Amino acid sequence: MFGHLPSIRIISKTLLLSMALGGFLATPATGVAQNANESSSVREPTAAEVQQAREWFTEGLELSDRNSWREAVDRFRRVRRIRDTAAVRYNLAYNLKELGEFSEAEELLQLVVDDPEAGDLVTDANRVLTSIRSDAGTIAIRVNGDPNGVFVTLNERELTPERLATTIHVRPGRHTVAAERGDQEIARESVVVGRGGAETVTLQIAPTPAEVAQQHLETPTENPALPCTENCGNETTTSSRKGVWIGVTIALLAVTGGIIFAATQIDSNEPFQGDFVPGQVVVP
Repeated sequence: MFGHLPSIRIISKTLLLSMALGGFLATPATGVAQNANESSSVREPTAAEVQQAREWFTEGLELSDRNSWREAVDRFRRVRRIRDTAAVRYNLAYNLKELGEFSEAEELLQLVVDDPEAGDLVTDANRVLTSIRSDAGTIAIRVNGDPNGVFVTLNERELTPERLATTIHVRPGRHTVAAERGDQEIARESVVVGRGGAETVTLQIAPTPAEVAQQHLETPTENPALPCTENCGNETTTSSRKGVWIGVTIALLAVTGGIIFAATQIDSNEPFQGDFVPGQVVVP
């Protein structure tokens, strides 16, 4: 499946068994750490653990020969937790490729290619890489927002920051890219990739409540009130006094105008007759 090339069939059982008996499990590959979920212990494995790894390795070869890819992957993963060597990586990658897990297979094969102790396996790894890339499409993943504390998964498998910076080869079909912070999924996108196709997935990372609160504190409000620095409290009093004097002046002008108007209506040659009510004048 997925462009299997008979000419680059998995390394023969006889060759790999001889490599195992020759102690290839006792010398881990150099230069690259394993996936966080498969990291081996810092301590040296015991003789019993090495023997168990050899048995799993043999089982993996037999399962792969029967096209039982998934079971073979399980065995080679177990071996890799004890000893991470170029031969183990290659066989794990080959079976992953047969399952269509192109992304992880590509990572493992690149590790083999970059391993100075891989020997002839480099040629085989390059051939399988060529096969994968000819059958695959690619996904480029972009993350917008604060990536602090965020990890990204492709089809539920976590990607390293280094892997995110590269174009990832995937089998044709639908793929899911997600971002998580802690135990919470904060972004998810699905994309369909065709053979030879190239897709870009952008994940929008929403800010955390703490980030939103901080942004609110740092953003100035519109038309902020300016603090009073001098004559505070006097401006209102002065304005009130001006209003009172203006009102009094208008009232006096009105009264004066009324008196002048009344005087112009009285004949100055005749005596003025009041209504005998003190303080009140009635003009006929």
